[in-house]
Amino acid sequence: MSQKTDSLQKPIFPIINLTKKNKEAARNYRTVSIKYNNASKQK
Repeated sequence: MSQKTDSLQKPIFPIINLTKKNKEAARNYRTVSIKYNNASKQK
């Protein structure tokens, strides 16, 4: 259980601790992932 939780939490921390330089990249990534999710829903 604890190992699964750790693996789920690990990717979250870099997103929370983003520097100002990386916030724009994160915003672009979210936009792309949202578009991908919308496209997959339409199928």
